[in-house]
Amino acid sequence: MTHRRMFWFLLLLVATLSSAPCSSLADAGLLLAQNESPTGPGPSPTPAPAPGADAATQPAGPRPEATEPDALQRQIQSLQQKVEELQKESEARKALKISEEEQAAAETEVLSAVGREYTLIPAKQLGFEYGLQYSYFSADLLEDLRNSEGNRLAVERRGNHTLYNTLFLEKGLTNNLSLNGTLPFVYKYDERSVSDDREVTDLGDINAGLQYQPFKSGGAWPAMIVFLEGAFPTGRSPYKIDPETELSTGSGYYSTTGGLTFSKTIDPVVPFGSLFYTYAFPTSDTDQIQPGGKVLTEVAPGETLGFSLGMASALSYKTSMNFSYQYAYHKETEYSFTDGSAYESNSWVTSNFSIGAGWRLSPKYSLFVKVGIGLTSDDPDFTFSIRIPVRFDL
Repeated sequence: MTHRRMFWFLLLLVATLSSAPCSSLADAGLLLAQNESPTGPGPSPTPAPAPGADAATQPAGPRPEATEPDALQRQIQSLQQKVEELQKESEARKALKISEEEQAAAETEVLSAVGREYTLIPAKQLGFEYGLQYSYFSADLLEDLRNSEGNRLAVERRGNHTLYNTLFLEKGLTNNLSLNGTLPFVYKYDERSVSDDREVTDLGDINAGLQYQPFKSGGAWPAMIVFLEGAFPTGRSPYKIDPETELSTGSGYYSTTGGLTFSKTIDPVVPFGSLFYTYAFPTSDTDQIQPGGKVLTEVAPGETLGFSLGMASALSYKTSMNFSYQYAYHKETEYSFTDGSAYESNSWVTSNFSIGAGWRLSPKYSLFVKVGIGLTSDDPDFTFSIRIPVRFDL
């Protein structure tokens, strides 16, 4: 009977580990007790024979083989092996399953490769990032050379190369609020022809901003971050230079941008997107003489509305890839002159498609790269950027 009890116990234990029909091992023990109880259903157990009864009633000779205990023993060994296999499988699943903290860290790493606006730095942490971006803008101009070089027209190819070196600093004020700032250094080289080129190296427009997460991410709703930033005209203004001989490194006016970003993990990808609005303040800090002797006195830049959409995915524990599309509509800009005349430019659209990747070099260091392709004539032909963020505990 000892083998039978062990057989039933292991059978119930295997059923509990594989399909969990019982709520606990205590339930399994209760079922076993009911099965072996002398008052339970089924025939009563046969009482053990008195000592010596076998010798008196059975004839002498070889003892028959006890086949039933041997079968139970083999079944018990098979069940024990099954239990061990299930325990190993359970331990392997626990080892592969990542915690909520690890999953949040992986999502943050994937979104950081997309852009700084999609992540927040925790409180009591300081973040530093170095960024390098190169953009190329080409243009073809049709020139009339009939008076100087015979009866013909010629296409002049121009190329503008821009290199941005940016230093980015952010500080977590609370777990859902951070402060950041950007200091850019700009190098531009404009090649008009073999003998006519221009270049400049100077400070760009400094930016400062805030990021705020109104509610904790998780559940059915996507994670949302609200951002607000301002740009200061610290670079060379395009309205205070000679456009024929000089290049600008800034916008020439103050502006503020507000918007929100959203992202949602839908394993194995992370869709993301953003909406933004930029308001540029009119400026009268101009000193530029236009053709015909007109002097520019005021510039009223137009507003900008835009959005972006994309998708990111982790390829491994240390690498990720992302794709994104951005669209922006720029309203008309108005120019005023000393003679009272005014000129309003047309509105225009910028649009680009980007492919990016991220590598986690160490727990503190990462490397993000991105290639962008301009889709309109007002966009750079292509851009290439590298970002190296570092975070420190305070």
